Amino acid sequence: MAEKMNRLKTKKEEDEIELEVEDNNETEELTDEGFSEVINEEETGEQTVEENPRQVKKRTPRARKPKEDIEEEAAGKEKKKKKEKPESAFRKAINFIRSERFIKICGLFTVLTSVFLAVSFVSYLFTGSTDRDTVYPFSWKLFLDSSVKAENLMGKLGAYASHFFIWNGYGLAAFLTLPFLFSFGLNLIVQKKLLPTLTLFRHGFALTIILSPSLAFIFQKFAFPYGGAFGNYITDISISYLGQIGTGTVLSFAVLGYLVAVFNFSFNRKNIETPDQEFEEQNSEPTIVQVDKSNAYTLAP
Repeated sequence: MAEKMNRLKTKKEEDEIELEVEDNNETEELTDEGFSEVINEEETGEQTVEENPRQVKKRTPRARKPKEDIEEEAAGKEKKKKKEKPESAFRKAINFIRSERFIKICGLFTVLTSVFLAVSFVSYLFTGSTDRDTVYPFSWKLFLDSSVKAENLMGKLGAYASHFFIWNGYGLAAFLTLPFLFSFGLNLIVQKKLLPTLTLFRHGFALTIILSPSLAFIFQKFAFPYGGAFGNYITDISISYLGQIGTGTVLSFAVLGYLVAVFNFSFNRKNIETPDQEFEEQNSEPTIVQVDKSNAYTLAP
């Protein structure tokens, strides 16, 4: 019985070895001859059974993409969709206003406006009386009529602008607005702080409020509006309450106070020293003489 059992075991082992050899041969045939068929089966996702019923070709799973790659692809698709959408006119206008080109254009316009006003203000000092009879008061009929001409170098527009700032505004103090406009526009063009715009604005504003009534008070009897409508209004009110002397005192205090506050104006005279005083002071200072003791000697009695 034992010998029979041993024989059966050896037969089973031999059969298993033969099956393994056959399986290996079949797999080699699949890799060499049926490689294309296996690829097609993997793409379609179908399982194929070979002639040998014991050998079943399993479908290899595909490698899944990580979540980061999937998110990046989705973000890329969304960006493409956004790019494809045309921007509205309102959005284009806002982007242009925020751009550097618009800022430079505004700066150039401000600089040219300051130059235009400067020329028209200077011309108004000489041609204001003649233009006042032909151009003023303002009306669209006169402004659009090409037959009516102004003596101002900047035409009717310059005449109207200068009349508004000088006659109806602050008089000669209107010239103080020009440095501020020029510096503001130049800084916008260059995109740097070349000129102190805020400092010019502060000093220009303070001087306009002080000089306009001061000039109107000094040149009361003149027909030309040196202080403008603003200066005349302030002086008329102050004279009605304080009189001529009181108004002059207040205005002088305002001018001197501004000079002291800004420039630290000193009222003391500096002591001027003569050359004789400088020579005496130099000689009066004590002098120190150093003596070398090693070379010193005494006289014998």
